[in-house]
Amino acid sequence: MLTNLFRGVPDAAGAASGDIVRLYQNQRQATRRLMHDAMELFIKSDLEQAAKALGLWQRGAIVLEHEDLAGVVMNYALLELRHEGLTTVERFRADCSLYSPDEAATVDLLCQAQFRLLTLNQGAGEAILDVTDQLTGQNGRLVDVNLSATGALGVTLATHVWNFADDYWMTTGAAVSYSKAAEQLVARRIRSLCRCKLSDWPKLGPPQRASVAALVIRCAIDCGSAERLQYA
Repeated sequence: MLTNLFRGVPDAAGAASGDIVRLYQNQRQATRRLMHDAMELFIKSDLEQAAKALGLWQRGAIVLEHEDLAGVVMNYALLELRHEGLTTVERFRADCSLYSPDEAATVDLLCQAQFRLLTLNQGAGEAILDVTDQLTGQNGRLVDVNLSATGALGVTLATHVWNFADDYWMTTGAAVSYSKAAEQLVARRIRSLCRCKLSDWPKLGPPQRASVAALVIRCAIDCGSAERLQYA
């Protein structure tokens, strides 16, 4: 449970990077397991709807240029598609019989995951990167062993992120690179989608955000991001 992991640590902001990384590793394992369990609640058409929204549905089947794009489709289906106002992870949280009391804090965090466009600014400790969310202007620290090892500073990633300790963030899985070409493509396409600009993101409601998130991911894929796919 999240609070148990922090016993003996004064606070998240003052915790040593090693403590944060250990917490991240525990939460990463729990997240993967719980997201897999939540997939049991998928409605039959969810993956099809997600693939269509992301431009990955062709001739009656999901078509992926890279196998890790499957994680992008599943993340979108879990965190963005809604039935009667609830996402799959929210319906998962509502049925406490599907997870243990010790996992409740992690399930709550999953339900708070948000789509972000994270620019990787600089290293900030072991497996930690200073980042800026281009959708909100918010700064934070992303904990990610794989990304910190690549040294891909200056790159912007489209992904879902949650706060797992104060301003420390982690992704829920696959991320796609968001290039300048993708940014320009979004700018051309977004008006026909919602008559808004990407900078209007903070003012959008959940349905519009889901549609814009799909557009951003689709444009990133159309601009070749599958060749630069990152997985946390």
